[in-house]
Amino acid sequence: NVRQFGSIPQRYRMRLRNREVEVTGVSFDGPHTDENLVSKIRGSPGIFTIAVVHCAVSSTGEGRGYAPCGMEDFIGKDVQYWALGHIHKRMVLRETEPVVVYPGNIQGRDISESGDKGCMLVSVEGSGIRFEFVPTQEILWKEVEADITGKETLQDLMASLRKVIPRGSVTGIDFTGRGKLNRVIRQNPTDIAERISADTGATVTVRKVVCGPEIDLERASQGDTLVSEVIAAADELSSLSEEDLLDLLCSKGPASDLRVYLEYYARHGRLHELVSEARMSAVSRILEGQE
Repeated sequence: NVRQFGSIPQRYRMRLRNREVEVTGVSFDGPHTDENLVSKIRGSPGIFTIAVVHCAVSSTGEGRGYAPCGMEDFIGKDVQYWALGHIHKRMVLRETEPVVVYPGNIQGRDISESGDKGCMLVSVEGSGIRFEFVPTQEILWKEVEADITGKETLQDLMASLRKVIPRGSVTGIDFTGRGKLNRVIRQNPTDIAERISADTGATVTVRKVVCGPEIDLERASQGDTLVSEVIAAADELSSLSEEDLLDLLCSKGPASDLRVYLEYYARHGRLHELVSEARMSAVSRILEGQE
């Protein structure tokens, strides 16, 4: 029941409920290709045709240079449904004939591929094409923002998270916002995550802690105080490129031994994010220590 397409477009026909259906497609002739494979595909007039191809559609902004094509390549080919592969994100690029769909992958691999994953169930009646998403993942990855703004107690925060964290999921939490819970979260975010896990029935880990106290950073940056000096130093670091920031942070002392780890953050443009987190952490400790 399995057919593997060759590097030249091929067609297979079958009868489904007394209707002739054609499936056409083409494969790569190697691990990667810069060739526009979609431009090679044609259907058969008068027969419902499904085209299967692995490609990168320019309008998605995903995976450019990998069997590249444009939306115009799908039109006028006697193909009613284009079933696309490549990106791991579900996207319906065209809802009317010819329908063009990326169903995404059937299981998220890590937290970067969060949300429901699955397939598209397509139904055809006459000339009408209907499709619906069917989840298939065994493990659901989720990214959740835990905003502390306006929350008076941990119970308030827990109540808000129960609504957005599915039981049994693997959830990464970003603690954001400003409010009274900043100090308790920064003291031990891992402990808070464990309490959220027990409360929601999910596996919860901390991704980011970017929350802060109820302060006006712009106002705090004024004057001649320790807080204003911290903010000024962070602003100065933020003006550097990722590479210059990496060199500065790892120029001497114990930090030089951490360069191999910080290079990962620099490659992904996340060093400035660390500076922002460090600024907020330092400002929070100073101001809350004064209290």
